[in-house]
This record gives sequence, C-alpha cells and structure tokens, in this order.
Amino acid sequence: MTDRSRSSARLLFMGGQRIEIGSDVVTPESERLFGMLVRLSVPLGRITSRQTMLETIWPGVDDANGRHNLRQTVYKAREIGLVVESSEDGLRLDPRHWTCDWDDPPFGDIAGEWLRGYEPAFSEELAGWIATQRTGVHALIRPRIIRALQTARSAGDLLAADRHAQQLLDIDTLNEEATLTRAELMAMQGAKVDALKLLDAYLAEMGVLSAGRDAALPAQLLRRRIAEKLPAVSYLSVGKHHGPLVGRQREAKRLTAALFDARAGRGAGVLVYGPDGSGKSRLLHEVRKSAVLQGMRVMELPCGSAPDMMPFATVRLLVGRLLDCPGAMGVAPEALDRLRRWLASNEFAPTDCPLAEIEDLLAAVSEETPLLLLVEQVERMDAESLVRLDRVYRRGVLRHHVMLLTTPAAATPLESPVELQWIERVPLRPLRTTEVRAILAAYAEVEQPHATSDQVAFASVFSEGIPMYGIEMLGLMLDHGSPDVIPFRVQVALDRALRELTELQCRLLALCGLMGACARQPHVATALQATPVDLTSALDGLEQAGYLQCEEGVLRASGLLSVAAEHRLKPNVLRMDALRATEPLLADTQSELEPATFYICLRLLIVSGEEARARALIDVQAGTLLRRDTAASVVWELAQLRELAKSERLKSAFKEVSERVNGGAQNVRPSKKGLTVHHPMNLSLPSISSTTMEMAHSPSSDSALSIVLARSRQPDMLPRERLAEAVMAMFMASNIHDLGGLDAAFRAVEAVRHCADVNPFDVHRADLIYHASLGNRRQATESAWNLVAEARVVQDVHLACTGLRNAAAALSYYGDSASAQGLLLESRMLAFRLGYHAQIMRADTLLGELCLSHMDLDGARAYLDSAEKVMFQNDIRANLLCSDLYLFQCWRALLEGDVVLAQRNARSSLKIMARPTQGTALCTYITTRLATHTGARTRQSEKSFQFLKQSIGSRPFYEGEQMAMAALLLYAKDSDFADSTAIFVQKHCERICKEGGFIWEFLASLALSSYTPTTPPTST
Repeated sequence: MTDRSRSSARLLFMGGQRIEIGSDVVTPESERLFGMLVRLSVPLGRITSRQTMLETIWPGVDDANGRHNLRQTVYKAREIGLVVESSEDGLRLDPRHWTCDWDDPPFGDIAGEWLRGYEPAFSEELAGWIATQRTGVHALIRPRIIRALQTARSAGDLLAADRHAQQLLDIDTLNEEATLTRAELMAMQGAKVDALKLLDAYLAEMGVLSAGRDAALPAQLLRRRIAEKLPAVSYLSVGKHHGPLVGRQREAKRLTAALFDARAGRGAGVLVYGPDGSGKSRLLHEVRKSAVLQGMRVMELPCGSAPDMMPFATVRLLVGRLLDCPGAMGVAPEALDRLRRWLASNEFAPTDCPLAEIEDLLAAVSEETPLLLLVEQVERMDAESLVRLDRVYRRGVLRHHVMLLTTPAAATPLESPVELQWIERVPLRPLRTTEVRAILAAYAEVEQPHATSDQVAFASVFSEGIPMYGIEMLGLMLDHGSPDVIPFRVQVALDRALRELTELQCRLLALCGLMGACARQPHVATALQATPVDLTSALDGLEQAGYLQCEEGVLRASGLLSVAAEHRLKPNVLRMDALRATEPLLADTQSELEPATFYICLRLLIVSGEEARARALIDVQAGTLLRRDTAASVVWELAQLRELAKSERLKSAFKEVSERVNGGAQNVRPSKKGLTVHHPMNLSLPSISSTTMEMAHSPSSDSALSIVLARSRQPDMLPRERLAEAVMAMFMASNIHDLGGLDAAFRAVEAVRHCADVNPFDVHRADLIYHASLGNRRQATESAWNLVAEARVVQDVHLACTGLRNAAAALSYYGDSASAQGLLLESRMLAFRLGYHAQIMRADTLLGELCLSHMDLDGARAYLDSAEKVMFQNDIRANLLCSDLYLFQCWRALLEGDVVLAQRNARSSLKIMARPTQGTALCTYITTRLATHTGARTRQSEKSFQFLKQSIGSRPFYEGEQMAMAALLLYAKDSDFADSTAIFVQKHCERICKEGGFIWEFLASLALSSYTPTTPPTST
C-alpha cells in the first residue's frame, strides 16, 4: 500500500459521482469498487457485514466467489491509497481518513442532488438502497441550506439567496421557501412574467398534492404582490431603468438587510448620499421592489423647496398620512386628539412637536404592517422635521419601520445645519469604468439603438464614475445640434484628452470616425502614410487610454471624440487623409458596394471635397442601395450625409433618393381640377422609370395626357426618359379609356423599344397596359409574366413591387387568381424584408380585395386590418393608399351586412378621393356612393346610376367592372327598375365568362336566382 500521506479521501456525491484521493479519481466506471465505497459511505464509520456487501455488490454469485471478489476489490482500493478497514464484523470507512461533501462543511453550498443519475445496473439491491438513502441524505442537509438561505436574505445578499434557493429546489422541488425566494428575486430582476409562471406552476402542484388551501396561502400572497403591487419600471426622478443593478450590490445588500431588520423589530434610518446621477433613485427603486414583495407598506414623503417653509412640514405630512393607515386606532385616544389638534394648528414653537405621540403612531401602524418611509432630496427638508426624525431612530427602541433618505451630499440643509446622531450614512462611491459601461450598454439597447459600442465606451470613460453623466454624454454624441450646447464639463474633458495626444493620434481618431466599419489597420496605415512603428505606438496609446477599441479587426473610436479631433486638425491634412482612405474602397468602381461601405465612401468623398465624385457614385450605386438596404436605414444615413454636403446639387441628390424611399407606393391623387404633369428624369438615380402611377384608380385628364404624350416625342430627351413618359401616357390613356391616346403612346414606346439604354421593365409594362386595355388576353398574360421576370431582377424595390402588382391585377382579371395572390404575397414579403411600409400596405390592400372577390371574409378582414395597422403605425397619409383601403373596408362591411360601417368607410374614402372628373377614378367614386346609398333617390343619384350603367361593357379591361355592377344592383334593390337592372347584369356576366374571366361571388348572389355562370369561378 502507498504511504499514509495519500490516505485522506473525499466523497463528492452532491451533484456528482466521484471519489478523490490525491490526484486520483474513482468514478462509476469502476463499477464494483465505486459501488462498494458508496455502500460503506452512509454513514461514515458504520460497520457493514461482509454478507450484506456480497448480497448488495455481487448478487447471485456463490459465497466463495463473492468473498474472493470482495477481497480483490478491497485490495484494489488500498492499492490507490483508500483506507478501507476490515475486521471480523465487516468493513468500514474510518472518518479520520474520509470526508463527504454532504456533511462538510456544515454551512456550505451543495452542488446538487445526492448521487444524481447514478443507478448501478449490475445490482438492483444497491440501486434500491441508494434511492432510500438519497431521501435521508437530503433530509440531513435541507435544514442547513434553509438556514443559509435565510441568513443570506436577512443580510441582503440576494445572489447568495438565489444560489441557495436553487440548491434547495434541486433536492426538494416543492420547497416553499426556495420557490418563494426564487420568484421574489425574479420579480426584482424584472422577470415578472417568469416569476408568475413559477408561482402558478407551484400552486398547481400544491392543488394536486394538498387537500386544503392553507399551504398555498404564502405563494398566493406573493403572486398577488408581484402581479398587482410591484412598482413599474419607470421612476419619477430619473425616467427609466434598464438592465440589472450594476456596481451597487454592497449598498443594496445593506438597505435590503435594513428591511429584514425592520420586520424583526430593529428598524433604522439610513441616509444615502452621492452626486446627482450616481444612482440614488435607482437604488431606492430596487429597495422599494424588495419591500413590496415582502409585504411592507411603502410611504413616500416629498420635500418642499420653498425658503419660507413652515416648520415641521415633513413631519406634519407624515402624521397626516399615518392617521389614514390601518392600525392608527391602536394609539391612545388622548394621543390621537393631541395629534389632530397639532395638525390643525398653524402656529408652532421651535420645540412644539408631540414626538412621543408620533412615535406611538408609527409603532401602531408599523406593527400592523411593516413600514418603509422613502424621503428623496432630504436637503430640502426643514431642519425641525429632520431633527425629530433623527430622534425617532435612536438606539434601543423596538420598531418595525425603516426610513431611507437620499441627498446629493453628506451635509444636511445649508440654511440650518443639523447634526444627525442616529441616522446611518451610506455613501455612493463613483463606479468603475467597466460598471458604467455595462449600465450605458443596457440603456443604449433600449433608448439609443443607433449608439455604437465605441460611443458607449467613450461615454463611460469620461463619465467620471457617474452613470447619469455617461447617459448625458451619450445623448450628446447622438444629437446633431450645434457644439455650443455641449455642457462645459464635456468640453473640458475633450480638450484635456486631445491636448495629451500627438498629431498622428488625432489624425488616427479623426480617420477612424470617418471610415467607421472600414477602418481596418491596413487601410488606415495607407491613408495616414505612417511607418508601422509609429502607427503601432499611436494605436497602443489610444487603446490604453480607452479612446480606441479594436473589435473584430475594426478600429472604433467614439463619434464625439472623432469630431473633436477633426476640428483640431488642419483642413488640408484632413482632406488628404480622407481622399487617400477612399481610393482603396473605390478601386473597382464597377463592383456593387455594400450599403455600409457605400455610405462611408460618400462621407469620405464629401470630407475630401470631391462632391462631384460623390454624385457620380450615387448614379452608379443607388439602385443597388435601394435593393439591398432597408428604407429606414437609407433615409437615416442619407440625412446624416446631407448635413455634411456643401453643394446644393449633392444635397438635392440625397433628398431625391430619400423622397423616393419614403414615398414607396404612396401615389398622390390630386384634388384640384386640371392636372399638370412634369416628370424630369433624376440623373442621380439609376436608369429606371420615375413613374409612380398605378394601373387602377389613378387620376388622369385629357390635358395631362397631351402634355405627357408631347414629352414622349421630344427628340432631345434620352430614350429611357422618353420611354418613362410614354408609359405614363399609357396609364393615363387606359384610365380615361382614350384608345387614340393609347395607340399614340404605344407608338412612342415602339420608337425607343430597341434602344440600348432603355429599361426592359418599362417595355414589358407598356406591353401589359396596351394588350390588357384592348382585351388581348393571351398577349396580356404573356406580358404579365415577362414583367414578373423583370421585376425580380430590377434594382429598385418600388419598381419591383409595382411590377408584381401590375401583373397580379391582369392575371386576376383573366381568372388566374392563384398566381395573382402568389405575386402579391411575393411583393409583400420583399417590402417587409426591406422595411418599405407603404409597399406593405399596398400589397395588403390588394390581397384584401382579392379575398373579397372570392367571398373570403376572414382573409379580407385579416389583410385589411393589417394594412390599417401599418398605416397608423407608420403615419402613411398617401391619398391613393388610404382611399383604396377605406373603399375595400366599405365593401367588406357590405358583404357582412353592416351598412352603417360601410357608409362610414365610404365617407372616409370619398373624402380623401375628392370628386374626379373622368376615367376609372370617377367610376370608382360613383360606385362607392351608389353601393352605400340609402334614403330617397335624387336626380343626381339617378344621373350617376345611368353614367355607371353606360360604363359597363364599354372597355375591354375594366378592373372594377363587377364591383360597379354590384353597386347598380344594390342601388336598384326594391325599386321599379330592379328586374331590368338584374337582366342587364346577367347579360354582362355571361360576356365576362366568355372572355375568360370569373364572376364575383357576391355579384352572382345579387343577380337573378336563375342565373348560372357558364364558366365556374376560379378559386384562390
């Protein structure tokens, strides 16, 4: 056997399955040896007979072989240094050479359940014995963990209490104290929902296992406190708190311990002081949550600020509130009378205060329910009140209330200094930089999502250990106001930091701020033309000071420090550095830049004075930008760049791109008569059509059509510009059913169709408009699918969504509703992925219209409600979008039989639409009015009825034709001309079926009952 120095072994069975002897470990892989030691371990020192060991470890083995195996196993244990004593009575483990983690230390932590998961397969007897002993071991250690839990809670050590509660739940899943502690700590950390789920699960188990309700009463009370009384996240003096409490654990532990002392009758007064913004209110917020969860009553006492404040103002406020609390009647009647007379009196001598009666009142109220008094900004309190409250907490008095006061400094009111004898002082030290950074990161995640990690790091470096200073500085870095609004403290910190830096370090900070995510060391070295030694030395100095961080190979500096460094540099030096930094990024101008790199290149070109190159870069890359980046990001980034730009041409280019993104599908329906159309081609945009008109409900007029047709024939315009104007003319001619204008516009398209720089997207859209307007089904369908193929590759999100919708409109009209729905969903998903809210709303509205045509009211309600939600959340006010949404909401209400709601939506749609003079827009206007008409028929309504009736069948492609026929039937219902109107509608329904379309089910239900369509409707 080895020497005795290795004979001290330790059994580690709590949450584990191993035996340690020096550097050697015995695990369950040594089945018989480990099983033998487990059988001898409970309790340590007890003798176990050899026969018991044989029956447990070697069941089913004859006596001779079993005893031989036992001797070999004992010999193997001794070989590795384990002391196993053998005598005539049996085997034992001497406690002098063995220790176990469930008995030592008596007040320590445990790692989990005893022998968790250990079930020896070689012996059922040993497995059964372990299951029995596990209960006994847990019963042995449970009281020790409970005492540790109670001690940690009373001391305010919430982390330790949480750890002990989890340890207790590992061995006792329904332990009440551990469950309540865990729920309380979850609620204090902001996980209110998780705490309620834990208590609900516990109460459900208690309802199964217990016959009465008494056992579940504490859990029910805690659940009610969490659900109903827990204070909200917002706090009056400092706004919102985010994330866990950082850097104030020691102070929080002391104040939480004061709450437990008050419940035990050892209440005290504590003054928390520290500079403004150091976290006093946040600390009191955490203590207040703990008090509410413990069932204490919380009373806040605001302090006035008037210089001529009445003496005892705060004490009077306290007494007035205490008299309204339960338990106040426990005070002697004569004491209550004196307190009420004292409150009613307006004249006070400096010593006129019934302090004894006030102490009795406090004792009576707090004995009913422990009381927490919160007094913030105690420096405003009158000196008389502060003296009396200090005397209340003199030592040696039993009390169940605690008072917490806060002030920016340790001194009491300057007007009348008071020496506090019995109130304890707790100072708030400045936090470490890492602690402030954690607080700012949690704040920025919720309140400043655009803040970068380097900005958070810089704000934490110059916060001087005060979190509120860091929050203020972070807001200044993200606020693009004038520099004179920066507080003097921030200016001094910046000047002091920059004066200590070399010129190379200032250049490095300025360039890193300009390059952003492209500020990698090779690019920076090329731009600064510095030697590797000088650059490395400059980087090391900046990183040690916390002004620069290297994250994933990118050099990051705070925006505020970078801007300050830019102002200290000579303009020529900064321009040359920016220009040299741009060249590597624009080495291949034909390649498509990522959006982040695109913005950085524009910023560098503007700073270097190369604004002409910046505008040329927009011409080349804007299409890729609109396709790859989200709408919100494009608008935000270009707004920042526009502030940097100096030339009006570059500013207007940024503005045009932003307006295009903001517009999305927000087509405007002018309310004035006589439309003047002028669509100049934006040279700063890619070669795509600038038209934003839709195929349905677009406003048009003869004068506007003639203007656009004239522009499409101008020889001085580029072919792509002439094509855009020709497509616009085709839209207008189709909407006012001007076949001559349609032919003229199509001839203008034919004139430039095969030019090199025209956009195929506009070509296919022109074909679709032309063939659909003339009723050529085969050619229109073919053009629709050609337009879909081009829309999927065009570098403009607006055009892609518009092309998909135009194709869907034609396919739906000719009966292919399934394909139309798929294209609309594709358009919606593209707009949703890139954040184009107007396009999302437009797609939802058209999907709702498609559902209405097939009487799918649930689907229509879902899509139209989604469109309305998008409209309100993003404040979309485009006339065409809003009027169409209310129009389809009107028809949905009609299908559901809600005439009042239909009329309300119709009024909203007509108010936005105004009254057009001709074309599809006028037909839509009249259709809406007639469909919701109630009351007597007037001459004007009869005139509108005849006009709408004449428009039916006069156009080969009329998307709202069936809706117009339904409006005729609704208007003519219960009239003398109802039968003739139904026959008229029946004739045109037969025509639509012959042309390959499908009949709107609502229209079929309104028509004559004998009507049967010759072609069954196509379902979505």
